[in-house]
Amino acid sequence: TGLKELYLGVNRLQMGVKEVAAALKGITSLRVLDFEDNEMPKEAVYELSAAISANVSLQQLWLGSNHLGPSTLVILNALKSISTLKTLDLNGNEIKHLQLAPELAVVVSKNRFLENLYLEGNYLKSDDIIVIAQSLKVTSCLKQINMRRNKLTEMAAEGLASVICSNHTLHSLYLGMNQLQLGVIKIGRALKTTSSLKVLDLEANGLSEHVTDDIIAAIVANDSLEKLWLGMNHLGSSVVAVVNSLQENSSLKELDINYNRNTSQQLASELCSFVANNPSLEVLFLAGNNLKVDGIQKIAQSLQTTNKLKCINFQCNKITKKGVEALASICKPTLEELYLGGNPLQSGGIIIANALKCLSSLKVIDLEDCNLSKEVCEELGIVICRNCSLEKLWLNNNHLGSSMASVFEALGNLHCLKDLTLKNIGISELAADSIAAVINSNPALESLSISENGLKSSGFMKIACTLKLLSSLKSLYAYGTSITGTVSQELMCVIKNNPLLEVLALGENPLDTGLLQVAQSCNSLKGLKLLEISCNNLSPEHLTNLASIVSVNYSLESLLLGSVTLSVNESLFLNIFGVAECIYSATDQNYHRCLRAEMFNCELLRNQTTKLFLLNYDRMCLGYGYESVYISYQYVDVLDGNLWNENGFKMTVQLAKQKLSKINSKAMLSSLHVIKTLKVISLENNNINEDASSELAGHLHCNNVLEQLWLRGNELHDKGASLVLR
Repeated sequence: TGLKELYLGVNRLQMGVKEVAAALKGITSLRVLDFEDNEMPKEAVYELSAAISANVSLQQLWLGSNHLGPSTLVILNALKSISTLKTLDLNGNEIKHLQLAPELAVVVSKNRFLENLYLEGNYLKSDDIIVIAQSLKVTSCLKQINMRRNKLTEMAAEGLASVICSNHTLHSLYLGMNQLQLGVIKIGRALKTTSSLKVLDLEANGLSEHVTDDIIAAIVANDSLEKLWLGMNHLGSSVVAVVNSLQENSSLKELDINYNRNTSQQLASELCSFVANNPSLEVLFLAGNNLKVDGIQKIAQSLQTTNKLKCINFQCNKITKKGVEALASICKPTLEELYLGGNPLQSGGIIIANALKCLSSLKVIDLEDCNLSKEVCEELGIVICRNCSLEKLWLNNNHLGSSMASVFEALGNLHCLKDLTLKNIGISELAADSIAAVINSNPALESLSISENGLKSSGFMKIACTLKLLSSLKSLYAYGTSITGTVSQELMCVIKNNPLLEVLALGENPLDTGLLQVAQSCNSLKGLKLLEISCNNLSPEHLTNLASIVSVNYSLESLLLGSVTLSVNESLFLNIFGVAECIYSATDQNYHRCLRAEMFNCELLRNQTTKLFLLNYDRMCLGYGYESVYISYQYVDVLDGNLWNENGFKMTVQLAKQKLSKINSKAMLSSLHVIKTLKVISLENNNINEDASSELAGHLHCNNVLEQLWLRGNELHDKGASLVLR
């Protein structure tokens, strides 16, 4: 009864939490309570809240990754009686669903000595953060704030900046995977007032070169920075100036500037100087920065001076065999993660594999899309045997075929493999026994991709028989494997025995009636994020089940249905999406609470589409044959003059070759006036005439960030063209 600290995080107690919490009600001395990631059911939440209420001196509460959803309200009500909290972890609990931000704000305002607040992946909007930020003004000793993967926009920036200014103790700020964009200017200026920052995470926030100066000012003011994450933004060549600002910093351990659309060859030289000043560098992410062979050779040479490098990412940098020879020299004993996917290594893969033979601590090997030669498999098998701690192996899109035998044999000797991707590597059902053996020897496997291989039903059946023995599976990609409905029973067992399943991709398989059973079994999943069943001849019964799946999965982000005829099932169609917050179409990162729908060739009546836009959707793809609306990452599409969610982040309108009527084109262009963040407008061949061009001119007048405008094949004539050009 004198228990002060109880750590039970990252287990699978599930209903057992209820029993433990019931016992805790007799204790009043708890300072730390950790039930993070335990698949906590609703029934356990009430017992837990009673235990929290009984321990009014609680200092740390860890409840992240439990998908509590509406039940979070019960926890927050219990916390209102506590004023001693220093750490509150509610990561990944879908707080947004009941508009719980005001309740959370009350809890925060009562705990003036709060040091750590974790709210990652809760789909909080800017309005929510403004409310929470207001309550955080009473604190002055915050050390860590984690608000990654929410829906923060520029509107949230001022509130966040005020929190930073009032908490000079802040050393970790995680804001990645939001859409702060120009709001980072305010945040950067606030960070200039601090000097203790160790971690700055602004990954994937739609940042452009306009925010570079303020990021640099924040970096200079915090010269003891240890981690800087700026990957997946649009900094372009201004990333060179960011790296240059790091020259005086000798304490940086992690630098992430992945995929920033750099075109300057000067980046490699700046990186060389930076690396030379940071001998303790551990993580370097440089993917997608156009470094090419010359740049890679320079950087590899400078990395010779480091002796603690653990992780390096050179994905998509046009590295050929010549560049590989330079990379081989950085494969030192400390290396744990190597990402080289998306480079045409070809036979250079053998050079890398030979270099990796001297290592024994590798955890991740990424050789996706490298056009590897079959000869690499034997060498890779030796590497795997010597690295018994390997957790992830990515070999997608390399036609290795039967030569994979040596790799499978080596993988069968591992016991800690978590992620194996074998999409489109040219294997057949003959490899099924080998894959099953790998699964059998790795009971902690979390992700398996076997898509686009000729496994057929017979091969998949063998694999599924071992998958159903697991309990840790989170992702299963098996689209385009020629499996039929005969495997549905085994699939149902896999789903039932793996309640943590988040991704299930079964599209482009003739499952037929078996799909109905699989869809029904998905109702038992609590954290499903992506369900892909495209090209499976969906029936009204399927649609009913899909509506049920959407309603019980708060975390569902993507629903890919492919080609489906819905003209006679419009009410069911609307029911599916009516229970979701929004619809989202994207090919890359899903940063928002959303539902992604890809349904090409939807035979919906044109006059019924308006119903869809009345719901609170972000983005949707409703294609019509080959002239479907083009959707990609952070794009918004327009259909029949309807534009929705005007306040959300908009980057691109692509409506080429839709052959809109003159009336609809004018209405659509008029609706663009509310959006000031468009960078690309593509309206080719759309019957836009002189009259409609005045509406387009009105939009251009208030948009100063436009980068591309496509108007070929319209009817602007001289008058319309003059309006647009002016």
